[in-house]
Amino acid sequence: MLEDTGERREGGNQDVASPEQGCSEMNIVSVPQELLLNQEATELWPESYRINSPKEIQLLAMAENFQRQYSYLYPERKPLLLCPINECGVKKFVSTTLQPISRIRPELFNWEACASFVADFLSLQPLDPPVELPKYLLSSTSVLQSQRATCFEISTLLCSLLLGAHYDAYCVSGYAVREMCLLDQSLQERPLLDTEDEDQRREQRSADPLRGLRVHCWVLVLSGSRDVQKNFFIDALTGNSYATDNDSFLGVESVWNNFNYYVNMQDCSCAEEEEMEETPPRTFDMPRSWVSTIDLEDRWPGGQKVTRYRKAKLEMFSPYLRPDGLVTRLTTYRDIDCKKLSTIKDEPCLSRPLNTSVRTDHECVMEFNGFRCDGLVQRVESANEMTEIFEDRTDFLRYRHVVFDKNPLVSETNPLQIHKVVERFHRDESKPINKDVAERVFLLVERCIEVTYHLEDFRYIPSKMSFTKPHDPEETGKTEVFSPNLVSVFQVDPSEEPPGTLTLYLMLRELMKDEEKVLFEIQESKKEARDILASRHQEDTDIELIFCPWTTIGGAKAQHQRQEKERLTAELQMWMQEKEDYILAPLLIRLDTSEILRIKDAKQLYQNCLDDFKKELEKRHSLIQERYERGIRELHKEQQLYRKKQPIMTNEQEEEYQIYYSEKALLIRTTKTQLSILEKAGPVHLQGIEQKLKGDPRLGPYIL
Repeated sequence: MLEDTGERREGGNQDVASPEQGCSEMNIVSVPQELLLNQEATELWPESYRINSPKEIQLLAMAENFQRQYSYLYPERKPLLLCPINECGVKKFVSTTLQPISRIRPELFNWEACASFVADFLSLQPLDPPVELPKYLLSSTSVLQSQRATCFEISTLLCSLLLGAHYDAYCVSGYAVREMCLLDQSLQERPLLDTEDEDQRREQRSADPLRGLRVHCWVLVLSGSRDVQKNFFIDALTGNSYATDNDSFLGVESVWNNFNYYVNMQDCSCAEEEEMEETPPRTFDMPRSWVSTIDLEDRWPGGQKVTRYRKAKLEMFSPYLRPDGLVTRLTTYRDIDCKKLSTIKDEPCLSRPLNTSVRTDHECVMEFNGFRCDGLVQRVESANEMTEIFEDRTDFLRYRHVVFDKNPLVSETNPLQIHKVVERFHRDESKPINKDVAERVFLLVERCIEVTYHLEDFRYIPSKMSFTKPHDPEETGKTEVFSPNLVSVFQVDPSEEPPGTLTLYLMLRELMKDEEKVLFEIQESKKEARDILASRHQEDTDIELIFCPWTTIGGAKAQHQRQEKERLTAELQMWMQEKEDYILAPLLIRLDTSEILRIKDAKQLYQNCLDDFKKELEKRHSLIQERYERGIRELHKEQQLYRKKQPIMTNEQEEEYQIYYSEKALLIRTTKTQLSILEKAGPVHLQGIEQKLKGDPRLGPYIL
């Protein structure tokens, strides 16, 4: 059971343990006393938590004997973590603390999902002091309840999940760097972002006086199971995987799973490894785990988790925790101290009209699915600018940038107070390259339109044109005549003939029409953006989350909704029954008397109620009878018309008549059936009303 294995690379050889120290006398750290349960609460735990079985007692004796021999033979090595105390104050061997957990959740199928779940689920309780082994190792059931644990308890939970998922997983006790032991990710780059600037290089870590001495626990996954090709480590605190030779891990003391415990016997002080005589190990069947069945509830401690990165903060929330359905929020900053806000990116669990919503202190970014008629895929809007990106448009437009005036002057020709509009186009292969527009710039304040064409082959400068719009006669009081002086032309090819005055005039007219069209599209875009933001605000204030019935929260919510629906249905049935029973209400209102009825009033109520019911039956009978007779008359009239026109009728008219005849005959038969049912059921209903009136406590004594 207790064997030698592994590699011990650095640290862990400066604390000396006396040979007399055993498993019960080790100088190791204890956790805060509030983590231990009081005597009354201890009785609530299963018997396996409070009492050791005979096989466990034998195993503890063997472990204590091994600890004494180990401390005697290797006095320079630290004691091993063999028999920590559980939440009930009972010593338990570390291997029996591992309880393989079958996949309670379908998503916990691979090691990535298990590691991510554990890292999100638990909060770290750092070891104090950081160079000593923990004295207590709580079960995974207690850890899941408190959602706060040491690195040893977190690794135990992750290893239990991996063993249940059929991985060859082990807990590793050793030494690691300070950032890994303290879960310090402030020097790591922020997640969910692809770009990386030059000024975002990682700062150099400061020197750690306890390097090589900080105790840490992580998980080892060996190759050979679940298609694992190579051994690797998993840091249970972050859920990240590492190679077994990663510099963050400084040394290994021991490794264990639910079947065996291995001790690293390498002597780092020697330049060469000593060849040790191998002796066959003595076998001992490991007792079954004393930990009860494990249940997994909320993913995040307290429903949420906050992780700080370099110039960023990542907030994660449990589904259905927030009323707006938010599950992830990434906040980025412009400085290392995270004081100056840059962007906020929210990811809801519900589908939205927008694929992505990004909020900053200056702009709003909207991304679309790409199935729009106008080809718009992205819109970035700020206080004085708006940028739109297009795809797959017939006019080859790909980019539009609008600049609004900071100090606008309202005018009828420029109601949006636009200063400049820049449009860029893809290459249109159907046009000559020197006639294909690459960029248009509308300068509304300067009354200019600049046109740049695509760059020709073997040219470094594109051809350009600049038009100055004539003034409107309504503004100046006089008509301005177009002249070539209003146009500036630059042609790369000097041999090309310049355009004539008429051509330039027609081009200017076309550009002015395009300008009006562009202004209208910008106005529609602004209106759409306002509508989308208003709709999004309304969604955020009035959100109805969709609960999955296969989760714990969703099941409770579905049960509550079902109970509420059953309650409303019962109330409706009760109201209908009361409405049916209280048939005297209209007649009592007419009398306008006290609750005590006289004999005359009671008999009058009885007779009036029967008369009203008979009148209602007669009214229904007359209505159905009239509908029946009208149907027969219409069918008879249509039959006579058919006999007259039959010799000259086409096949289509014949089919139309047959369809009409079938539908009309069915309607007549249905009406006749309703009439027959009413004639038979009418007397029965009348008799039921009489019995109900006679059974009424207010009328019964006077009409019997």
